Amino acid sequence: MKMFFGSAVCLFVFGSQAFSEELGVDSSPSSKSVSADVGTPLTGLPADFVVRYLSAGLLNPAAAKFSELTTASDGRFRYVCGKVNALNSHGAYLGDTVFFGHLTFLPPTYELLSWGRGPEARLSTFEDCERHGMFLHRPLYWLQD
Repeated sequence: MKMFFGSAVCLFVFGSQAFSEELGVDSSPSSKSVSADVGTPLTGLPADFVVRYLSAGLLNPAAAKFSELTTASDGRFRYVCGKVNALNSHGAYLGDTVFFGHLTFLPPTYELLSWGRGPEARLSTFEDCERHGMFLHRPLYWLQD
């Protein structure tokens, strides 16, 4: 039992380390800052993690289409913005919905902070993304609802 627990802890720690290394972040306790990149595309393991997290709350996770996954850091968190086009209960795509949240590294988690469905929420989510240096494409018709 002790050996199993020790193996699980090692797997968790090394898995978290790989996750943060892929983001270019030093997750050691002595780390004071994160690399100062703004508005860079999110790819690899962190992108898969965010997609899995957000897909879990959708009616048909396999049909969700994610785009413009972008990341930036302020030294404390790795922020993530993007768009998701998901199916509704009638099987039709809703159109892009903007989202904004942040990643933490130990343990790896994603917290959704803003979800833009409707004109006011959409504008607020775009502003959250832009405040953190991530500029997504804004179709004009989105702002005219």
